[in-house]
Amino acid sequence: IWVNETVSGKTWKEAMTYCETLNYAGFTNWRLPNENELKSLINRAKSSPASDFPGDSYVLWSSTTQVEKIYSTYSINFSQGVSDVNGKTQISYTRCVR
Repeated sequence: IWVNETVSGKTWKEAMTYCETLNYAGFTNWRLPNENELKSLINRAKSSPASDFPGDSYVLWSSTTQVEKIYSTYSINFSQGVSDVNGKTQISYTRCVR
């Protein structure tokens, strides 16, 4: 189950904390999705956004840390429908899942 809203202006750590402390729709067990969960929202037949999910033309954080670069994590660019790697201190968008 996904949260309907996408939240902007968060570093990776802030996004993790935001999801882990979120109380939404009567649930408190939200988390930052992993890379594969975000990829499941991609519709390769579309672009800008490359998703059927409303409003996702952003780069969204995933909880999946890049193994060879501990300060980087995978994100999904929903404008183009591709994986990307971002530094954890960059600012990006967040959508929580449970």
